[in-house]
Amino acid sequence: IGNKVTTFESIGNKAASDLFTTVSVEATPTVEDYRATVDTVKNPNGAKKIAVMSQETLTDLAAFVYGTGGTIHYRTREEVAGQIGVDEIFVTDVLEVNANVKMVVLIPDEYWVREKKSIEVAYPTYEKNVMNYQKERNIGGAIHGMFSTAVLRIA
Repeated sequence: IGNKVTTFESIGNKAASDLFTTVSVEATPTVEDYRATVDTVKNPNGAKKIAVMSQETLTDLAAFVYGTGGTIHYRTREEVAGQIGVDEIFVTDVLEVNANVKMVVLIPDEYWVREKKSIEVAYPTYEKNVMNYQKERNIGGAIHGMFSTAVLRIA
């Protein structure tokens, strides 16, 4: 197998920084910590930069109060994206599985996916009067760009 891509490389499970991913650990992350994590992602070609977070994290970042004793208001997703320095925020509940991960930042163009030997075939099963469809994909992905991903974790 050696240098071949055979599985998907996980970004969110990384606990230590390496050549491709910067891992930031904060006890209680502030908006400045989110922005600092995004700033560690190097983007020399100006490609789209995306933050992946849970709905709960987005709600925490979007909340603000105009003055003491005021009602909580929420910024739009686009305003929060601009505030932390990304082009887009992708909300998913997948990150809730690992409660320590608050945000993953990546440049999608720098995560390369390779597929080979895909099989697509349709065939009838006359006994049940149905058409079956089978699809198999031999696929994998890996981070390509240096410092093109980042993870913000809580301690």
